[in-house]
Amino acid sequence: MKKIILFAVILLFFTVLSAQKLSPVGAWKTIDDVTGKPKSIVRLWTEDGILYGKVEKLFRAPDEEQNPVCDKCKGDKKNKPIIGLTILWDMKQKGDVWKSGKILDPKN
Repeated sequence: MKKIILFAVILLFFTVLSAQKLSPVGAWKTIDDVTGKPKSIVRLWTEDGILYGKVEKLFRAPDEEQNPVCDKCKGDKKNKPIIGLTILWDMKQKGDVWKSGKILDPKN
């Protein structure tokens, strides 16, 4: 009987765990597509159901500028430090997908 109850509890635990929706909210390490090395830490958060993302940290070589600015950006983001820059905004969730927002790549 104890084994049946234990099995039922484990099954219930995994059922509840698998039913939870995955969330993009949190800190994400970005990886360079070419080198496979870490590029940055981006923090994602929601406000009023809208998803945003900001650069928290850059992984730069010692001989590189440690706090570069976004010289290729336009508008109010032009020449702003990349660390602290909001690079994802206005994403809205539609079902299990986030879309309709903007993503800025500071490289271009």
